[in-house]
Amino acid sequence: LHGVSACTGEERIAYVPNALMAQLPLLTLPTYTHRYFVDGSPTIVDAFWSSAWHTVLVGTTRAGGKAVFAMDVTDPGQFDETNADDIVLWEIDNTDTGFTDLGYTFSQPAVVKAKGYDTWVAVFGNGYDSVDGKAVLYVIDIDDGTRQEAIVLDAGPDNGLSTVAPVDSDNDGEVDIIYAGDLKGNLWRIEAGNNGFSNGDSLLYAAKADATIAQPITTRPEVGRHPLKHDGRMVYFGTGKYYESEDGDPANAVPNSMYGIFDDDSGTTVPSVIDHTLSNVLQRQVITTLTGQTFGTNTFDIRVLTDQSVTWITEGLDTCGDSNPDADADNSTDDQYLQCGWYVDLPVTGEKMVSNPILRGGRLIFVTTIPSTNSCDAGGDSWLMEIAADNGGEINNPVFDLNGDGVFDYNDMRTTGDSNDPYQSISGKKSKVGILQPPAIVAGVGGAGTGGYGKAEAKYSSGSKGGEIEVTIEDVGLPSGGRKSWIQFK
Repeated sequence: LHGVSACTGEERIAYVPNALMAQLPLLTLPTYTHRYFVDGSPTIVDAFWSSAWHTVLVGTTRAGGKAVFAMDVTDPGQFDETNADDIVLWEIDNTDTGFTDLGYTFSQPAVVKAKGYDTWVAVFGNGYDSVDGKAVLYVIDIDDGTRQEAIVLDAGPDNGLSTVAPVDSDNDGEVDIIYAGDLKGNLWRIEAGNNGFSNGDSLLYAAKADATIAQPITTRPEVGRHPLKHDGRMVYFGTGKYYESEDGDPANAVPNSMYGIFDDDSGTTVPSVIDHTLSNVLQRQVITTLTGQTFGTNTFDIRVLTDQSVTWITEGLDTCGDSNPDADADNSTDDQYLQCGWYVDLPVTGEKMVSNPILRGGRLIFVTTIPSTNSCDAGGDSWLMEIAADNGGEINNPVFDLNGDGVFDYNDMRTTGDSNDPYQSISGKKSKVGILQPPAIVAGVGGAGTGGYGKAEAKYSSGSKGGEIEVTIEDVGLPSGGRKSWIQFK
């Protein structure tokens, strides 16, 4: 792990986890072939312990090993070998007592103040390929690495817990709910009580392509308020797995999907949708792909979506799939199914979601990956998708400035040939630079958005084709004004 001065480019600190020390001689071998070492992106936040605030870094070895470590990086002026014992707070690996269920640490830790704990804690999934293949949530004292909890959500085999999404549901400054997915497609809801997260776990949803095929969840769920209801929240996640060599083989491909699931805080499990022709539990949206579409002088492969509305359940009164909702708010007794969310199936064989979705401006932004077995394809392809968060369908306004004229209007939409509804919004565009990374978003792009949809924003994504950057100009969605945060001074 390297720490580099942003001002000068000079290296200020370097750290090799103890778990990898024995592997360092491999780097000197004439026959050396690539392997991973410290492969995880670190989490860096401010946390409070020992009567003071500290800036703490928690890192993982990801594909390089089965270890997690923490460092106090509060004062770069103290970065010196003589202070190493104070800077390195702790390191744990799967050989330590209480951590035998730690796998390859693909789960990125979160550092939070959580309900039921006296100290700030690091929370993370156990990762993949652990000794028994369990799915385990670890809760670790951020100061000294003491294990507070090791909650077994699934006893395995062939499972592992991915990156967690902590939520402060009552805005009291303490995390009280955690959402996380696992390799069996389970979306877990872990709620904290006065004694922490122990014994507060429940299954919210099990993602399945059919009754026998689970859809693995390897990304961090995105969580937001329900677009219409005051209670509960929406949990958004995609499915797909792409960290083992066989994951790119079409013969091993699992059909994958993007989901929006409503957690109404009732503790009930949303039934799995195993017949994708039915929409009585979740509303199904359908992608249509159109190749070689021209917008001005530009040509793109695009995707359009259906726009079916969701008939939401009433919190705590009805159940998903209820076709006689006598307990509905208006006491209706119609035969329309009540639903708990939506889903969109990814249409290409082998297409998957292996990067975190982004909830922004009432829209869900995500990148899909389609691996290629052809070594000349620079890894494969990706689609940049932008859909409505409330129902998973198309966004009614123009989304992308596809013709590059600085205006979002009908020229950036698909012509349908239907005189009653002549234009359809574009919900996705195929990358021209190979497999995309999740976009960096720069708001307030000048000169665009003069067609009545507000200022534009730019999404910058690096691709797998020789380091090229793809830039997409998009409408910003819902108004983003108002206070973003606040600090109370005492």
